[in-house]
Parts: sequence; structure tokens; C-alpha cells
Amino acid sequence: MAYYARGGLSFFLVKSLSTRNLVLFGGEKGPELLSGGLSEGAGKNFDNSAALFEGLRPRILDHYKFLVNSAGLHKHPRS
Repeated sequence: MAYYARGGLSFFLVKSLSTRNLVLFGGEKGPELLSGGLSEGAGKNFDNSAALFEGLRPRILDHYKFLVNSAGLHKHPRS
């Protein structure tokens, strides 16, 4: 949780015993998962690892795009 609280990107990945799906939770869901288990946190379900990585890609790109834009690093150095 501390990494997420400092702006890092973190996840909890769980394999559901009942459905065999992979369930992905954002790092901010840590306290909810701790207090109530999987039923408390709203995770995203994936049928397999390929679908998981396909689903992760936009989240990772959005996160780092936001960080770059908020730091003012998106401008070309010669402009």
C-alpha cells in the first residue's frame, strides 16, 4: 500500500478457486481486500494470462502518461 500511496502503480493478482479466473485489483484496494476478502474489492476478471496482460497495458500506459503530463515532461525540449 505504501508504494501506491506514493504514486506508484501496484496490483494484487489473485486466482479464483471457484472459477479459475485471474482477478486483478488495483493497489488502492489493499485495505478492502484485507478487511473483507475478495468479495469486498471490485476486481477485474480475466480468463487467462494473455487477457490479463492485454487488460494491464492500457492501465499502465494511462498511469505513466498521467505522471509525465503532471510533471511537465510532455513538452519537446526545443519548444
